[in-house]
Amino acid sequence: DPWRCSVGTLLSSLQWAGEELVRHSHVLKVLPLLWLYQYVAHMVSRDVMHTARAKILRLSALTELFMFSHSIWLLHELLMGAGLPHPLHEGNKLSESYWNVGKYCDDLPLDSRSNIKVLSSLLEKSLGHNLASLYGGHVTALLMLAQARLLIAMASCHQGVPQQSCLSGHPASTASPSSPDHTVGKCL
Repeated sequence: DPWRCSVGTLLSSLQWAGEELVRHSHVLKVLPLLWLYQYVAHMVSRDVMHTARAKILRLSALTELFMFSHSIWLLHELLMGAGLPHPLHEGNKLSESYWNVGKYCDDLPLDSRSNIKVLSSLLEKSLGHNLASLYGGHVTALLMLAQARLLIAMASCHQGVPQQSCLSGHPASTASPSSPDHTVGKCL
């Protein structure tokens, strides 16, 4: 049929359109297109690299929308290899370990105990060697850049630096309102 495009052409077109819309900050409008890209990559062509690229583009769009809880969950999926097609075994998650630290809450401050726990676990988790080889060098680099952009966007929304006691999980020292650093780093 001369009017039908190949799956590879469709994937490349969806990838290009998604990248351009994210690059030009049309991030809310691009989300349905990115879901379509991910669906075609995962369910139709069963392509691991295009599925990962679609998720990375969604991660970038959600980060620009400051939807950090969704962004962190999507980054977690990418780092664990969850939701990727694998030709050898249907439903293979390729996860190296289970990440059970709770959920990031956008309604709480960045330095709340639950959010600090999620962020510290996210910083400690790195991409495994088997997933890095499965993604390839270019997609792995895109994933690391998206992770860095997410952390920078989260830091740009925070007004201060958490105290060391917040990071270690111990109660924060009580600072009096007259002290110069009374708004910086209080644990909730």
